[in-house]
Amino acid sequence: MTTWKLARKTTATKTPLRAPEFSGEFPGRIKGVFLLEHDMPEKHQRLYWIWAAMIQRCSNPRCRGFTNYGARGIFVCEEWKGSKPFLEWAIANGYDRSLQLDRIDNDGPYCPSNCQFVTRSQNLSHTRHNVFASAFGETKTLRQWSRDVRCRCSYRRLGTRIRRGWNTERAITTIAKDFVRRDCLVVAFGETKRLREWIADSRCSISVNTLRARLFKLNWSPEQAIATSRLEPAFRVCNKEPF
Repeated sequence: MTTWKLARKTTATKTPLRAPEFSGEFPGRIKGVFLLEHDMPEKHQRLYWIWAAMIQRCSNPRCRGFTNYGARGIFVCEEWKGSKPFLEWAIANGYDRSLQLDRIDNDGPYCPSNCQFVTRSQNLSHTRHNVFASAFGETKTLRQWSRDVRCRCSYRRLGTRIRRGWNTERAITTIAKDFVRRDCLVVAFGETKRLREWIADSRCSISVNTLRARLFKLNWSPEQAIATSRLEPAFRVCNKEPF
């Protein structure tokens, strides 16, 4: 007969810890360390974590990102091995909560002359793993091409076409079957908007499904597809007087 013993629950009091300044030794991961005693405004505490993560991935072999940073010879300059100079530089160089820290030279160090704050999409387009493609006299990453108004497929499908040996311009401009369901960009009247933004435009009086059908199934021009009302076709008689 099996006897089960119930373990008594015990509660332990967590002691708030302060993330240490750089000293050349790292206690492993700094995730979960409290900043209750750190001398900075609450709105700038995210900057402290950006600095701490930068130090970790460049100098701590136990950090998950060390292989892609410290092991490649990327280091943090002496000036930024203390958090205060980094925080002051970030605030003076356009830091915003919506931006991410990026190195201008991917093989260079973290230092004031090689770092900038950029949007997430800009940061993703500036990595070693990006695939570049040339078409229409331009060279862009595949993700940038997928956001181009001339692209008629998703980012994943575009990558698949390129890997299968498609001509770059054909891969970009050939309409995919699932493309009509996406909220893609459309250029009309000298403006570039997404489908749902055109639906909200005062010049458009049709549904998003009708607009998709006109653009991608009937191959109407964007201006005609947007400006033509559903009451205008010749087979529909409007305002007919009763007998």
